[in-house]
Amino acid sequence: MVCQHHLPFIADRIVTLTLSNYDSTPKQINLFFSYIPSISQFTHLRSLNLWNISSSRTFLKIIEKFHHLYNLTRLQLKFYFKFNDQMNFQLINNNIWNLPKLTHCHFEGYIDKQWDFHLSTKFSRSLSNVYISAFKFQLNQIYQLFQYASHLKHLSIYIDSDENDEYKPISIPTLIDLKIFNFYTSDTSKVITFLQNLPNLHRLNINLSCNLIDGYQWE
Repeated sequence: MVCQHHLPFIADRIVTLTLSNYDSTPKQINLFFSYIPSISQFTHLRSLNLWNISSSRTFLKIIEKFHHLYNLTRLQLKFYFKFNDQMNFQLINNNIWNLPKLTHCHFEGYIDKQWDFHLSTKFSRSLSNVYISAFKFQLNQIYQLFQYASHLKHLSIYIDSDENDEYKPISIPTLIDLKIFNFYTSDTSKVITFLQNLPNLHRLNINLSCNLIDGYQWE
């Protein structure tokens, strides 16, 4: 009743919005958008949390209107639908990266497989904290990521570095906190060289695909 009768009139004054499709709130996201046709009305929104998005159509419909959320600073998206080859990952990332005040981005997916990450072509001078579990990065992409998010300090990702990964060591001085859920590689030197080029790193949480590095090397 509140969503249906009152929310459309106060949407532009709401600063925090959390919706979920958990067992305790089934189909809440779809029900919400049946009353509010577009996220674009929430022009003063600063924090947006959407959990357990089960429809790719709903997901894309929301993402397409992100350019209206120019005050958004925190974004958390959790989804569990299947991606397909027709989805434009780069466009999705561009719409997120293009948010002018966004500092925190949490992008978590429970999907059939991990897809390669498609880097944004938009520059973000505000992003400082990024968590991405739905996609995998190659090492060479991480440096490109920092070229498009030059103030990034906290990063949580998957890394899959194969023999075709054209990895060129470059220093990343802004990064202070790094979490790697899984680091898939058969080349120990890549791991060591990558970490040696993080001069201001204060915190590291890393899970390697196998025991590539012994205690002396970690020292």
